[in-house]
Amino acid sequence: PLAEQQYPHTKYMLAEYYKEHSCNDSDSAKEALKWYIDADADNDKDATLALANIYGDERYNYECIIDENDIEEDYQKAYKYAKKGEARYTASFLAEKIAENYLQDKNYPKAIEWYEKTIADKDDSDRGEYYLALGKIYDTGPDKIQDKTKAFEYYKEAGRRFRGIPTYIQVD
Repeated sequence: PLAEQQYPHTKYMLAEYYKEHSCNDSDSAKEALKWYIDADADNDKDATLALANIYGDERYNYECIIDENDIEEDYQKAYKYAKKGEARYTASFLAEKIAENYLQDKNYPKAIEWYEKTIADKDDSDRGEYYLALGKIYDTGPDKIQDKTKAFEYYKEAGRRFRGIPTYIQVD
């Protein structure tokens, strides 16, 4: 077939076809993933970003082929693909969502790790909500996480960088 003759975008289109038919069919989902990975290996940027979404935001649509017990590895893959695809917005967005998921699960060290990845992204480093989130974690998180000095530094940086209305982030 044409897709196997080194036409990466054809591989991507084939992956899209299988994805459309993968709702309740794990074989189609597996084929979609296989073709996305093949197209990505041939540097098809659409496939690369599709993989970022599959392992990130859409991971629950692919539970039949993605090990749901290895969420951290999937998040790492999603972030890697987004960075590879030079989609800083996508990478930053994924990192933020991953951080929020960890925060919701009260996994504060992982939330901090992923918020810091978001801050490290040059295109989003001027957005203060990530600094605010870290400030709140260090300010009001559990005792073993609390660090008032770090909280103050993150709050100060958030205030310096804010452009718009702050995002409310609750830390229990």
